Amino acid sequence: MNKYRLLLITLVGLAIGQTIAMLHVYHSNLQMAEQIQYLQAQRYLIVPNIYVLPSLKSIYTAFVGGLFFTGTIVSGIIALTMLISWFWIKITNKNKMALVIIIIQWFIAIYQTNVNGWSAFTLYLCILMPVLFGICLLFPGYDNHSTQYPAIFWCLPFILMIAMSYGTGKTVSFLSIRDFLLLSNTPGQTCNDLYYRYTLYPGEVIKPFALKQQKTCFIDSRHPNNKRYFKTIVRKCIAYDYLVVPDQHMADVSLIIDHQKICFQINDRLIMKTDIMHFLQETRSVLSDFSQKTDTNEFFRMCILLSLIMGAPILIYMITIHLLCLLIQLVNVPDRISYWLVMSVLCLFVVIIIYQFPSNISDSIDQKDWEKTFQQAYTEKNWRKGCVLLKSHDYQQQTNIETQIATNWLSQTDHPVLKYWLIRFLSNTPGHSNLFIQYLDDPHVNVVCQAVYALGCQRDRGLIPPIVSFLNDCPHWYVQMYAYRALKRLGWQNNRPVVK
Repeated sequence: MNKYRLLLITLVGLAIGQTIAMLHVYHSNLQMAEQIQYLQAQRYLIVPNIYVLPSLKSIYTAFVGGLFFTGTIVSGIIALTMLISWFWIKITNKNKMALVIIIIQWFIAIYQTNVNGWSAFTLYLCILMPVLFGICLLFPGYDNHSTQYPAIFWCLPFILMIAMSYGTGKTVSFLSIRDFLLLSNTPGQTCNDLYYRYTLYPGEVIKPFALKQQKTCFIDSRHPNNKRYFKTIVRKCIAYDYLVVPDQHMADVSLIIDHQKICFQINDRLIMKTDIMHFLQETRSVLSDFSQKTDTNEFFRMCILLSLIMGAPILIYMITIHLLCLLIQLVNVPDRISYWLVMSVLCLFVVIIIYQFPSNISDSIDQKDWEKTFQQAYTEKNWRKGCVLLKSHDYQQQTNIETQIATNWLSQTDHPVLKYWLIRFLSNTPGHSNLFIQYLDDPHVNVVCQAVYALGCQRDRGLIPPIVSFLNDCPHWYVQMYAYRALKRLGWQNNRPVVK
């Protein structure tokens, strides 16, 4: 059983975590579906639109959306719990005082999670961690050949990756992984499309108010003298996507105007107060303060980020080593040799991956040299080099020659990454609206998002009606989000046809 201990603990943890995550996302989706239907009845432009509504009520969508939490925070908790159990069993020899300290830290994490109100992260801490810790106690399994190697041995692939990145001038980031590993091949494009199709469902669960696309707001002016402020406050709220609704029970937040004060309430609970004039003059600051005071998922998001950077990769790395060793040992290879073979394979894999990334462009390159290099990349049809150049350029300083090269290259290439960066490069150049509109039907979601973004940068309010029409007909939530931002960039406001 000890041979499969790591796999057993991981599978149990992933099953429990995915169940919690799926229910978590499904509950959020149902709430959002109710809000969409209500806002549509109020004749607002809604994001996500009515085409997304069936997916919000789907268990499958909740399952796939829950994979985001499973691949980040759940994996991080699994890795952390196994590390803690190893420390307590192997290092402290089950010292009772060490266990007390671990439990205290666990309670501190629960408190930090709920400092601004109850957070669903509590479920992961109170269900997943204790179960996994108990399983680790039932199957300690630390006395094996792998523990005879120093820690630095298991870090060799990471050390090699850092050394190669530094020595070759190649940057490994989320953006470069998307551009040069995923979008450069068909399987990667499939994974990328799944990410952009389903990531907003779990994302909506943990966003603070300030980052939500649309919020509902009820405004109650209790004194006749304050009626003169009503329409101004409505306009300010709508400008920041706090959509005013007539039913207080359907509102995310209520603004109660009382004499010269505005009281922000959620479910009749007072969150904060501010002066009316201060709100009108410093609306962004006041709403940002409100968002911080009501953010119940700040600690959750921080843990997700740490899990994405460290927890999940470490867990995947541990499982990969474990499975490769088991495979090699099936052919009767001694343990010591099998571990070195596995490490060699992983190091070779790191070398192959790193060489997929192009080298960075020097920050000291001047305009003339950049233009010459860009012309060369266009002549050679070197899309990787072209993308690196486009990422590094100051878009406010592009010349007519660079614009012409980018326009020509955009009309000739089929590569999604290059199209993405060429459209972004041309986005601030006026007169390209018709060119960008052509890419609203592109098969790659990233290209479509960038084309809509570019339309919003054209500063042409005549583009508002076609963008609104496109948003209403688009079935992809991520693209809708970019279209909505483009409308806001053009100065459009989400007003109902009639505002009371």
